[in-house]
Amino acid sequence: MVASPVKGSELLVHRLQKGHDWLIANYDSYMDGKLDDEHWYRAFNAWDGLDHMLRTVYGYKGCPIERNCSEESPIICRSCGDKTV
Repeated sequence: MVASPVKGSELLVHRLQKGHDWLIANYDSYMDGKLDDEHWYRAFNAWDGLDHMLRTVYGYKGCPIERNCSEESPIICRSCGDKTV
């Protein structure tokens, strides 16, 4: 489900989309050991923290990614992740 941005949440949605792009672009390098664990987990945890903030502070519902956030993606938002459980 793609959601409409909640007033004031636009910056977080944009940052989540850009962070998702980076995580997807670097996923294979991480899996191949070309990107160290600390760097990867720091980026992933920051991204997940923004997703959490978007939902707790702004009450955002749905997927902020709007693209490539599916069961096939190695990186998915909390909303899409809840659907896979």
